[in-house]
Amino acid sequence: MALAGSFTWLLYLQAVSEKIGLSASFLEGSFLKIGTVVCHSSLEKPPAAARKRGRLGHSPRPQSRGAPPCIPAFSFKGTTMSRALATIIFGLAASLCWGSGDFSGGLASRRANASSVVTAAYAVGFVLLVALALIWREPFPSSIDIVWGGLAGLAGAIGLIAFYSALSIGRMGITAPVSAVLTATIPVLFSTFTEGLPNLFQLGGFVLALLAIGLISRPERSTARPEGLGLALLAGCGFGCFFVLISRVNHDSTFWPLAVARFSSVLFLLVVGGIRRRPVLPRLTAVPLVLLAGILDAIGNAFFVLATHTGRLDVAAVLSSLYPAATVLLAALVLRERATRIQAMGILLALVAVPLISA
Repeated sequence: MALAGSFTWLLYLQAVSEKIGLSASFLEGSFLKIGTVVCHSSLEKPPAAARKRGRLGHSPRPQSRGAPPCIPAFSFKGTTMSRALATIIFGLAASLCWGSGDFSGGLASRRANASSVVTAAYAVGFVLLVALALIWREPFPSSIDIVWGGLAGLAGAIGLIAFYSALSIGRMGITAPVSAVLTATIPVLFSTFTEGLPNLFQLGGFVLALLAIGLISRPERSTARPEGLGLALLAGCGFGCFFVLISRVNHDSTFWPLAVARFSSVLFLLVVGGIRRRPVLPRLTAVPLVLLAGILDAIGNAFFVLATHTGRLDVAAVLSSLYPAATVLLAALVLRERATRIQAMGILLALVAVPLISA
């Protein structure tokens, strides 16, 4: 059921992409590859005069990295709108998958050791990503993409271990928001240096989104000493570096670099688990939830990579980092857990931030 649901998500995103004028190769080749590439009417070459001057009389921009041949080298209104909308859709889809995966993983951790749940879920994600790469016949990545994927996996695994360690010695009301906000801040700063400042509306949306992430991740009022703050900062750096590193992969690769990242994460977690003498496999009662968590996490990673391929890294990272909202909402719907006023305020801020970031 979980795997079927994930493929339904993929097919849904294909339909949406076709509606907004994105061809198969425009979605970076490996994802939604259906044989020959057909350019939609909105992406057909303009008349010769328009090609020389650009749509508004300006000189055409040079073609960006990874853009397919059927996309005009210059940017016109329809294409720009389509790319921006694709980034928003993929970013929010990543947050939905990650938040749902965290909810499933949290339920599984109530039935089995948390470290075994994470390791098994990552192993499931690795198998799924390899299968998707083979199904879509994605070319094997270059050596540099393998390096980026491996480093991203190590960064994510280090962040995860630091996060759980911080939770074990500190308070969730401090650890969770600190790591969550830093996770989103690092890609924003990196994108500012590499791609320039976003517009004022997007900057305002980023500020609101970062506040929302911090509020949603803060389940309780904390007046205690900030124990575990250093580990929380390390966790945020690890997760934020994962976003930056995995966004560096070639636009023709999606599943293989993520599979490499998951493989390096699993190896690292196995080594750490062996040193700490923790169980590797979860209990049988937790297996269905572990499978669901691994599948959702892997699909969420794929959506995030696609978001970075179709738009700015900071937009993709901030929208994807809203995943705690999905976890909180699922806990309220399924477990009947009441969201705190602070969390409700954070969700409202997130709803306001999304259209600003989309501007």
